[in-house]
Amino acid sequence: MERDRKKAWRPFAVVLAAMVVLAAGVRAGEKKEITGTLRTIRGVRILTLTGKPRENGYARGYLMAPELKRGIDYALEDLLPKAVSPNLMVMGILAALDRPAAWNEEIEGIIEGMEARLGENGMYVKDLGRNLTASDYWGLTAFPDVGCSSFAAWGGMTAGDGMLVGRNLDYPNSRRLMNETAAIIVKRPADRSHRAWVDAGSALQVGAGTCMREDGVFLSIHDAASTGPPRGTGHLRWFVAREIIENVTGGARTGAEALAICRKHQILRGTNFFICAAGAGASTVEYDGNTELDSGATLRAAAGGREWMAVTNHFRTRSAPEECSRYGKLARRLEAIERGGKKPGTAEDAWEVIETASVDISIITAAYDSARRRMLVGFTDGKRASHEVKPVALTLDELLGGEE
Repeated sequence: MERDRKKAWRPFAVVLAAMVVLAAGVRAGEKKEITGTLRTIRGVRILTLTGKPRENGYARGYLMAPELKRGIDYALEDLLPKAVSPNLMVMGILAALDRPAAWNEEIEGIIEGMEARLGENGMYVKDLGRNLTASDYWGLTAFPDVGCSSFAAWGGMTAGDGMLVGRNLDYPNSRRLMNETAAIIVKRPADRSHRAWVDAGSALQVGAGTCMREDGVFLSIHDAASTGPPRGTGHLRWFVAREIIENVTGGARTGAEALAICRKHQILRGTNFFICAAGAGASTVEYDGNTELDSGATLRAAAGGREWMAVTNHFRTRSAPEECSRYGKLARRLEAIERGGKKPGTAEDAWEVIETASVDISIITAAYDSARRRMLVGFTDGKRASHEVKPVALTLDELLGGEE
């Protein structure tokens, strides 16, 4: 049965709310060098980060401080149930969370950058009753319990040479948050052995959620019901996704490599990682905190040698599939193409396919054509769902290139 997205937050914040947190935020001093840029291409904000973790955090925090601050206010006002104390919610989440040093440095850098831009007085958050800290930001990053739909088609399923991908990110009551913080994050890793990638999402979110890598690898995140409780503390899936997009080879073993990365990290919430590589097809890592089942993660391949895959918010291999109307719509559309329907060949065609699974709480819709390195992206404008907004066409070359 498909879950009610409007109740998505209830258990996690409340169950852990009585636990204690020790960490505090880092305060900034004078302005530092900014290893990043903020520009706009055809109305879309492009945030490019080029440094090490703390440098990247500082650049994000400084360049987008006003938007991040308003986004945090909106998140607390619009998304957190009124009966839940924001401070207790943050405390509870942090008590269950592992915060590796590099990831923690990046979030501390965000707070430093925001304070350098806004000043100490500008860091006050009304709903918290005090100034924002790095610990708060960790808790806010853990908030989203997202719906989502994705698909990929390749080989004989397309009229082109590469892979076509479509993606919706769905989340209730968050249109003004996304409208305020929407950006394409361009990441050029300081480690030259890692490839550059872009992520279409909210600048508030530090990890990765809807990613396209320079060599055609695509990754998206979807919620799923866990098969059992987490075994102790765990990581945020957004950071695990980033480790995947930066480290898989993009070859035939892409899915297996993603699976191995997931198994290295205990996670807190049931998640589907949809991972695609042109020439390797698509697969889904079904992933939750129940390490007693298949070491915490199970790899699902395309059924019966099919050259397409759809994924929404349920496991199909790790547990018995649940009914999901969005999955059914995508599957029926792709099956019709498989039976001889008109094959998609462009990002515009991929947009039409993913639009069949769009809903009124879709806040990001994206389509990607790997052969042409071209994408369409639509963010909610605060009033309309993302698929109702005219998409903007962008290429990886212009996103990964220099200033216009």
